[in-house]
Amino acid sequence: MKVSDPKCYRYVDLEKATAWQASGWVSLSPAICHFMVTHSGYIQVYIDNQSIGNDVWFHNVHLKHYTGQVLEEDMYYPFGLIISEDAGGNTTAQPYKYNGKELIKDFGLETYEYGARQYDPQIGRFKGIAPLADKYYAISPFAYVANNPVKFVDPDGKVIMLPGDAKAQTTYVQMLHNSTGNNYAIENNQLKLVGADANFTGAKSSTLINTIQSGMDSKNTYTLNLVGAKRDDKGVFIDSYSEKKIDVSDLKKLGKASTALQGAAIGHYLNEVQDPSGDFNTAHAASLKVEGKIYGEMVGDNTITTRKDVTTGVKDGSQDVLYEYNSNNKYELKQGAKATGKTEDVNINGVIFPTPIYEGTGELKSAIKIL
Repeated sequence: MKVSDPKCYRYVDLEKATAWQASGWVSLSPAICHFMVTHSGYIQVYIDNQSIGNDVWFHNVHLKHYTGQVLEEDMYYPFGLIISEDAGGNTTAQPYKYNGKELIKDFGLETYEYGARQYDPQIGRFKGIAPLADKYYAISPFAYVANNPVKFVDPDGKVIMLPGDAKAQTTYVQMLHNSTGNNYAIENNQLKLVGADANFTGAKSSTLINTIQSGMDSKNTYTLNLVGAKRDDKGVFIDSYSEKKIDVSDLKKLGKASTALQGAAIGHYLNEVQDPSGDFNTAHAASLKVEGKIYGEMVGDNTITTRKDVTTGVKDGSQDVLYEYNSNNKYELKQGAKATGKTEDVNINGVIFPTPIYEGTGELKSAIKIL
């Protein structure tokens, strides 16, 4: 029989075979279906009879691949100055070039439009002061990507974004999933919500979900460097407020002790860097309460409101840090420690003893639940 409007269903994998994404039904009338693929990956195309109750015979079905014509090829120096340009005979100029930014040639300017300001690739400098220059006081307000275009990118002329290690990024978003039940992705070094995991059965924290979302919705940009992908970053103990670093190796150790402990630590830091005060002590105090609430939601105890910590058992090489949420939820974190070479006088029964002073390092050796 004849079908008046047969349909073709197509799938295009936009994530290199990691997640099939349906593109929807496409009518084959008049028996030709075209679609463009802009990402590397795999394509599955098939035809299906949508005329319920009627038999349909498909024949003479062909799948053809057409390679697009290269209209222009550009090569650049690291700071964006064009080395060579080949339009391939194309008479229509392509204005979007280095980093996908529009090259303004009017009046011989030869500058790129970065939204917040104009960028001159000939001198590697912006022609205006950075709107967020106060966040990077050690760098010239006219500098482009802190003078390191190989390591940094600047999407809009406002902030510096640090590409993280791919393994660290994958590990971190999995940790977020473990405590929220949401799937997240890091695209172009920006955290994005993919959607809720309908099959997630673990404990989740609504406070952590809201903390993450508030950061993604904020007008501010929080640039956090994920470190410790291959080994513990001994300069960072879990995270660093001043250096804006997160040690995923340390977070993994917390997760082995408890997913709730890991999620609480993640939420603490994300709330800390969003605190508007800009003062560590103020931000830390507020974030301890957020951390306690996240931990309580994860273990099902709404009486937990904060975290207390005490350093004990100090000796050269390590010190024990006790994390206490309540009498039934305590953890022992063994942190690296080293002698400072200084001493303090300790009075024991009227006798003064000079006692060495130790300081913690960024190394987290272990984390265990003791209660």
